Amino acid sequence: MADAQVQVKFVPNQRGTPSLVHNGFRYNVKQRRNERTYWVCHIRTCPATVNTLNNLITKFGNHHNHAAEHQSLKVEEIMNKIKKRVHEEISPVLSIYEEEIAKLRTPEWDQEIQQIQAVTEITILQYAAGGKRNVKRRKYRDIDHRLATLKQRLQNGDIDVIRFADSASYILHLD
Repeated sequence: MADAQVQVKFVPNQRGTPSLVHNGFRYNVKQRRNERTYWVCHIRTCPATVNTLNNLITKFGNHHNHAAEHQSLKVEEIMNKIKKRVHEEISPVLSIYEEEIAKLRTPEWDQEIQQIQAVTEITILQYAAGGKRNVKRRKYRDIDHRLATLKQRLQNGDIDVIRFADSASYILHLD
């Protein structure tokens, strides 16, 4: 077994307790036993786990069922820096905020902004060319679901055509 150490970071969560961050994923403490800590993904429905011994990862269990959250973790890190500086310094909050944002402006950051703008422009072009729009409102999704269920009942022979037409007109508010 190789003695490679895995890069991990500990950041405070909303409750102020440490969360483990690795490869864009955040883990919360599930249980502690002496020097061993058992971590679970902060998304409750995700089965991913990590075990550490003296803050070194010893085991990865299960895989994540969602994408990594690199951007949101970066934003949270910046916000934590700003909060810490606001509590420690007497400078105005706005100047602290502007200083921290100025630190982010690197060539890589500018390139990411250009990529985001390019994706936005592509999306606008796709919409202009008749591409798929946003998801239907919930009201219309519910109507579609109810009509599909009604159609299935007709195909199964649970209802006759007259009952189908009557129910469909009621769902669509036709008089």
